[in-house]
Amino acid sequence: MAFGFIVIILFRNHSETIKNLCLHLSFRECVILRTRIISAILLAALLLVPGVLAVEHSIQWQNHCPYPIWVDVQGGEQTTIAGIKSVNNPEGKNTTYGGCACMLDGAKEKSIGCNPTTKCDGVACEGPNHEGNYFKCNTGVPLVDGGGFKLDADLRPGAQTTHTSVVPMLWQGAFWGRTHCTGTDDDLDCDWMTCRVVTDGKGKLQCGGIGVTVPATKGEINFDENSVTTYDVSIVDGFNVPMKIEIVPGTGKKVPLDDKHSYFDCGPAGTSTDLLPLFNATGLASRLIKKTDAGEMAALWSACSISSAPNPQDPRWEEYCCKGVYGSAQDYEKNGNHKCDPTTWPKDLNTAAFFHQYLKGSYSYAYDDDASTFQCRNADSDTGVSVLVTFCGENEPPRITLPGQDTHTHVPVIVPTPVPTQTPVPLNTIAPVQTPVAPYNPSSGGLTF
Repeated sequence: MAFGFIVIILFRNHSETIKNLCLHLSFRECVILRTRIISAILLAALLLVPGVLAVEHSIQWQNHCPYPIWVDVQGGEQTTIAGIKSVNNPEGKNTTYGGCACMLDGAKEKSIGCNPTTKCDGVACEGPNHEGNYFKCNTGVPLVDGGGFKLDADLRPGAQTTHTSVVPMLWQGAFWGRTHCTGTDDDLDCDWMTCRVVTDGKGKLQCGGIGVTVPATKGEINFDENSVTTYDVSIVDGFNVPMKIEIVPGTGKKVPLDDKHSYFDCGPAGTSTDLLPLFNATGLASRLIKKTDAGEMAALWSACSISSAPNPQDPRWEEYCCKGVYGSAQDYEKNGNHKCDPTTWPKDLNTAAFFHQYLKGSYSYAYDDDASTFQCRNADSDTGVSVLVTFCGENEPPRITLPGQDTHTHVPVIVPTPVPTQTPVPLNTIAPVQTPVAPYNPSSGGLTF
C-alpha cells in the first residue's frame, strides 16, 4: 500500500513536467522520455520503501552435454506503448516490448525505434519509412553477460561447465543454447544458429541482443511482474538441446496455485531427455529433422516452424501456428468456433504430442499457456527467486543438497588411481652386491657387531 501511494504522489508531482516537455518533442522522443521518468519514479519509490522488490536475481547455468553450449541471452526491462485505434490496431490495445525489441507506434503503423531500456549493440531497427537498420539500439542498461557466453562440454573431470548471471529486478528475457559452433568468440559460426550482429555482420559469442534462430529450445523468464516470477521452456519453434529450469532451493515460495495447476507452482520446467535420438521411432515426417551443413542431425522443427516462412509453406500453416481464425482462445466464437487443436493435425506433423510426452508443462504450440506457465514468488523481501538452468540433465551426477544452501554440488566423480607399471627385470641380470648395515644397539648408544 505504501509503495503504491508513494508512486502516485511522485507521478502527480512530475506529470505536468512530462506534459510540458512533450510539447517540444516528437512522439518517439516523448515515449522514451516518459518511460525513463516513470522508471526513475519507480526506482525512487523502491528506495523510499525498504524491502519492496529491492533484490537481485541470479541464473545459475550448468552444462552436462558431451559437447559445448554457446548460450545466447536476450532481455531487459519491458516498455509498454499506449495503443491508438487504427486499421492495424482496431481495438487500440497497448503493446509491451521486451529488451532488444523493435517498437511500433501506438497505431502499429510506424517504427519508433528500440526499447530504450536495454543496450543491444548487435541490433538495429528499421526507420519510420522502412529504412533498414535506421535506429541503433545503443542506449539503456547493458545486456546480461553481453548477450552470450560459453559452457564447455562436460568431459569430466575439470570442465568449466557452470556460469552464474546476476540480473536486476523486473528483468524479462529469453535464452537458448547454440551448438556445433566453430571459430573464435569474435567470428563464430554456428550453422543456422549463428547470430550475426549489425556492427560487422559476423557471428559473436556475445550476441548483443540478437534473437533466436529456429529451430531451437528456448527458455523464458519474467521476474517480478505483479510480484510473481513466471518461467517456461518453449519448443513452439522446435528443439535442439535438452533444457530444464528449476527454482534454486531457498529462494522461492509457492504462489499458491489451484490443485489443477499445482505442478506449475515453483515446479521444474523443460526436460533432461535428449529428443533427437528418439525421433526416428515417432512416425513424424523426416523433413522435420534439421541437419548441420556437415549433414549431422542437430535439431527438430515444430509443425509451425517447418510449415511457415521462411520454409515452404504448408496450406494449413495457420492452423499449426495458431494464426488467423485459429488464433487466441478468447476469440473462439468470434473466429467461427475454430480452435488451435494439435489433435486435428496430420499424425506425421503432430510435434505437439511428441514434445508433450517428454516435456511436461512446456509450450509445444502457441496458446498452450494453461499447461506451460510456471510461477513462483520471492522467498522474502531480501531473497529474490533464483533459477538453475541445466542442459542435458540426464548426464548430471547425483546432487548433494545441504540444509540452508541456496545452490547445489555434485557427488564427486571418483577416478581410479592408475596401477603403477612394473618394469620387468631382464633375465640373467647379475644381482648387485649388498652392503651390510650395522645394527643399532640403543643400550650402548653406539654400533654393535
